[in-house]
Amino acid sequence: MELIIATAAIALIGLIYAATRYFQIRDAKRRRPNPALDTVNTTNYNIKRLDDEELQNLSPQEAENMVNYWRESGFIPSHREFYAVQRVLRRDAKVKLKELQETW
Repeated sequence: MELIIATAAIALIGLIYAATRYFQIRDAKRRRPNPALDTVNTTNYNIKRLDDEELQNLSPQEAENMVNYWRESGFIPSHREFYAVQRVLRRDAKVKLKELQETW
């Protein structure tokens, strides 16, 4: 009789352990993020960031060199960097246009 009770107790403990382990594994799988939603950022967007001082004191030639570098390397500038360089280039274009109008 005691042997049957001991065997039943061991079987019950084994069953509880197996059920607990099964539900833990199932819960861990459910909590894992969906692999389809796992994105890898392959761009170099904003990895290298310019200081504000560098952007404010750009000469037109430096701005053109920066744009050429961005094109050649595939670098994607942040909006702040892009518009700061664009402002410098537009300002230079306006100055050149004014000079051409004065010489005509």
